[in-house]
Amino acid sequence: MSKSKKIREILSAKELLRVASVHIRISKSIRFLFVIVISMVFLLAFIYVLMVFDREAPMPIRIYLLIGIAGLYGLSVAVLMRSTNRGNPLIITERGIVIIPAIVEVWEDLEKYGWETFTGTQRVSLTSKGEGTCLYIINKGNFQRNIESWTGHTSLSQYGIFFRPEQIIEAEKILRRFGLTEISSLKFNKDGRN
Repeated sequence: MSKSKKIREILSAKELLRVASVHIRISKSIRFLFVIVISMVFLLAFIYVLMVFDREAPMPIRIYLLIGIAGLYGLSVAVLMRSTNRGNPLIITERGIVIIPAIVEVWEDLEKYGWETFTGTQRVSLTSKGEGTCLYIINKGNFQRNIESWTGHTSLSQYGIFFRPEQIIEAEKILRRFGLTEISSLKFNKDGRN
């Protein structure tokens, strides 16, 4: 089943819990405007290298500069698209869990859950917005889609999905109801130690 079909299926079911992101949601029109501005800046740099940049410079240097500019442009757009996907809420329904477009899980694909707390030096960002408790979800199979491979932390932290105490209690009831078992110890405990 495709990701978009799963999203529709999950969102069509009865909503049980919604957890807002601490990030501001950026509209598609603003994101499009950012892409246009970035494109124009890199286009001007591209034209500068082609037309103005030291005409005496050997052609390989100019080609390397053009390749570098194109690479930076691609990286900039990728970072922009990733950062502007933030702000969507976590929605838990009778059919599964979804954060559009990042996390799409039906209950049959999930196995375990836990809680990971980010505070002090363990917080996600430099501001207090990056502090709180996140849901740690283990899906069935060897490849963990909801855990960042390079840190071992829950990917929900990057989307700013932090649960209040009453939401944790409600979420635990829902997760147990759908057969998920709680993890006794995470790779990183709540205090940040192994």
